[in-house]
Amino acid sequence: MSKLKKLQARITCQLDNVPCAEFAGMFVASDKGFYKARGLDVSYLLPSKDGGDEPELVLTRQRDMDSSMLFPNNRITHSEPVNISIGCVEQNVLLPAIARNIHAKAFAALFQRSPQCIASLPTKPLLSVADLVGKRIGMQMDTVELTTTLLSHATSQCNEIELKVLKRDNKISALLKGEVDAIQIYTCTEAIELEARLGKAPGILHLTDIKGEGEKELALGYSKVLFCDRRAIRRAQFRSSLTAFLEATAEGWRACASDMEAAIASIMAARAGGGYGKGSSLLPADTAPFQRESLRRCLALVSGSQDLATARLCAPCPSSWQLASDTLSSLGFSPTKVPLALSLDCDIWPHA
Repeated sequence: MSKLKKLQARITCQLDNVPCAEFAGMFVASDKGFYKARGLDVSYLLPSKDGGDEPELVLTRQRDMDSSMLFPNNRITHSEPVNISIGCVEQNVLLPAIARNIHAKAFAALFQRSPQCIASLPTKPLLSVADLVGKRIGMQMDTVELTTTLLSHATSQCNEIELKVLKRDNKISALLKGEVDAIQIYTCTEAIELEARLGKAPGILHLTDIKGEGEKELALGYSKVLFCDRRAIRRAQFRSSLTAFLEATAEGWRACASDMEAAIASIMAARAGGGYGKGSSLLPADTAPFQRESLRRCLALVSGSQDLATARLCAPCPSSWQLASDTLSSLGFSPTKVPLALSLDCDIWPHA
């Protein structure tokens, strides 16, 4: 798109992880002008210390902008540019927040499935629920509730599995020092660093495989879910701006696949801008080889089983979304069953 549109919206996106390949489609869309071509000014916010509070942060920011005299267009119908607060989070984090009456609503998802897993040393691999009994698992605060729920459902010995809360940057070192027996990580980012530091692939147990004996793989939902205030999303200016945002983001992901080296440069520039300029591993996150492999894995999560070049990227399937919601509710993870109409807007970026 060569002709720039008049500024339509300023969008602030709250990330749920440090700048990395998980957000490459957005970083590339920013660098290549895909957002600006659609009248959008997009900026990014780094995650909070512990994570899991993204819904509250995003809604508070939207409420503050709507009430501030600095953003009068947010209170005037048909006035532009509007100011929109959005965020990125796991479906299994968003649903309990909605059940707690946090007025958030999803409108898209970057990843078709979750990359969350439990990683262990290759010399002592933990590859099943039974292997976890009597062991210590390190993880971030925002994963504790989900993992506890899954383990309680999968084994009667869940009380013999110790979950230790660790900071994001301390998980791998804790595993290597023997402070824990396994850690919760993402297959598309931290698993690459861990493999480089170990010299071989770690043992991997996907969270979707923490299930009762004989059960099928659990439907735990989408990852990198984009959401905003469900009250604000009713406004026509917000909806059209978010549709334009997703058009540009999908274009960004396709550009990542066609020119990975340019995409890697965008990722590393975003990391430098966020203050993440030094890596400590054998294959640090601030090197091109790390980001190339991470981007390759992220592109597979973005496309799922579809053709990246032709698929409608970032569009959750309503039935798959609701299946995950029902699964989490049946496990006792979400205090109440969240209906589709409250949790996912199916019209801003329709699946089909």
